[in-house]
Amino acid sequence: MGSEPRGESWSIVVPARVRKQIESIPSEHDRKAVRSAISAMVTAGPVGDIKKLQGNTGEYRLRVGRWRIRFLPDFRLREVILTHAALRKDVYR
Repeated sequence: MGSEPRGESWSIVVPARVRKQIESIPSEHDRKAVRSAISAMVTAGPVGDIKKLQGNTGEYRLRVGRWRIRFLPDFRLREVILTHAALRKDVYR
């Protein structure tokens, strides 16, 4: 993931379901941290504590403290589609 060109902004697609998941994070501090991590992807693309998930889904996860954000990146279109935002214990179910 380190060889992608930088400089152009990325678009972040946040479906309503994921927006609700983020808004339901009980701690304001955690909610702000998750939003900040997502915002960072607009300028830099997928960055941070990111791992590709096993299987053929093409999904990645971003770790933000105890929270995980699952997403599908499209490096050609410079787009990230968020698929889940939840605590670690719940996000892989």
